[in-house]
Amino acid sequence: MIKPIVHEKYLKLYEETAKNRVMKVLFKYPEKEFSLSDLARGAGVAKANIAGILADFQEAGIPEWMMEGEGE
Repeated sequence: MIKPIVHEKYLKLYEETAKNRVMKVLFKYPEKEFSLSDLARGAGVAKANIAGILADFQEAGIPEWMMEGEGE
């Protein structure tokens, strides 16, 4: 029998994070406008975390989008 050795540092390569799930929703529906609640529900992420995740995305410059009311 073979027993796999899984190091914790490699689990991050396979682990789906809240940011991954939010990004998937945004890229799956690029034409759709989301409220924070809709995005949280679609990604299966707590609404309280969405604003921080979006801020991280904007800081990184990906994806580039404008939230309603910004830049007008």
